[in-house]
Amino acid sequence: MKRITARALACGMALAMALPGSAGQDGCVACHGNPELFVKERLLHRYYQDWIKSPHAAAGLSCADCHGGDPTATEATAAHGEALRLINPASPLYYKNQPATCGTCHADKLEQFKTSKHYQALMADLVAPTCTTCHQAMNRRPYYREILVYGCKTCHNEHNIERLPLVAERAGAVFHRLNIAKGYLGWTGLFYAAQGWPGDSKERVDAIGTKYAAAVSNVHSFDLERMDLSSIEVLDDLKLMYEAARATGETAAQ
Repeated sequence: MKRITARALACGMALAMALPGSAGQDGCVACHGNPELFVKERLLHRYYQDWIKSPHAAAGLSCADCHGGDPTATEATAAHGEALRLINPASPLYYKNQPATCGTCHADKLEQFKTSKHYQALMADLVAPTCTTCHQAMNRRPYYREILVYGCKTCHNEHNIERLPLVAERAGAVFHRLNIAKGYLGWTGLFYAAQGWPGDSKERVDAIGTKYAAAVSNVHSFDLERMDLSSIEVLDDLKLMYEAARATGETAAQ
């Protein structure tokens, strides 16, 4: 026991220098960050690697905040005492409980998800996506091409066409437009900022930026009709402003 404790303490001291806030005093972090775990429990060590680079770590959230357990304990059984397995319906991270757990911090995303048919199906014990269906582990940004193939098409495919519509291609077009809009928005903002924001350019860029942010956030409602229309509107607005910025730049160069 002393040997294990010494290793945990040594790892904790190293983590205290590497991590912000009080994470170095967290027993979960000290144990799961121990390099020996890479050999013994590689999956758990990978979760730690995901966490250490995640917004959750930067915000000061650690294992026990979502999983439960006692981060002050130095022995595994005591540390895991109140932590429940993910397949336990009482676990905060049980698939049906994830929206409420994640929604503790991501309240706006939860409210939008609650308006979706996916949420209704999830609460009715039907097969439906939950938070980790798209976001996966703690540091995984959702790549829309992966979501379309491994998420949407899992249910919305030719085999279920009588029950569910084929949505992947349309959803892919929406995400593609939003990606292009992000590029236009960044370039246009940089251009007008370099010009000292002439006229009402800043107000126009800010207004389109707000509209873009709303279009992106609405993804959690899974309202494809609304997402389709809003992505087209945002991209059209940005193209007009982008072309105006280009014309201004070309005129100035002459």
